[in-house]
Amino acid sequence: FVGPLLYELTPAEARTKGVIATTRQTVVELAPSPNFLRLYEASEKDVEARRMLAVLCPQKVHALVHTLRSAAARKVLVFCDKVEALALLADDVLRREEAAAGGGVERPFLGVLSGGVGQKRRREVYEAVRTPHAKGVALFSRVGGAALDFPDGELIVAVSLVDGAAQQKTQRDGRVQ
Repeated sequence: FVGPLLYELTPAEARTKGVIATTRQTVVELAPSPNFLRLYEASEKDVEARRMLAVLCPQKVHALVHTLRSAAARKVLVFCDKVEALALLADDVLRREEAAAGGGVERPFLGVLSGGVGQKRRREVYEAVRTPHAKGVALFSRVGGAALDFPDGELIVAVSLVDGAAQQKTQRDGRVQ
């Protein structure tokens, strides 16, 4: 261990003691289009391509945009563990939001935070998200899932989870209060 051990609790105990937020989870399962399914099946031998396709499935992106529009007056934290897909996802979400708003974005975009983001920009995004009562959307890679707290985050959307999904969910639940 590095430093003192702060908590040795199960996720249920941590929620009961108020260490992490009590959350309600909704799982949305989407049926891919026949064309997408053919493309996905054709990439059977390319595991990396399949992972990217799974993250960027058009039905999933559409559902994300719909969720963001439904939560317009909230602070939304979106997690995507596939770093390569994160920038594409951010661009696609912004493009769709702009198109829906007739060219003007209705909601502030608080930024993207991943390991590839420089320290200055990382601080800017972190401060924008930490600003009390700020509303908008921020996208995170695994960097945002551990060691960063966003006490007034209201909605967490996990677009993709990789290995250790249960642990990641618990850590992410702990980011909001």
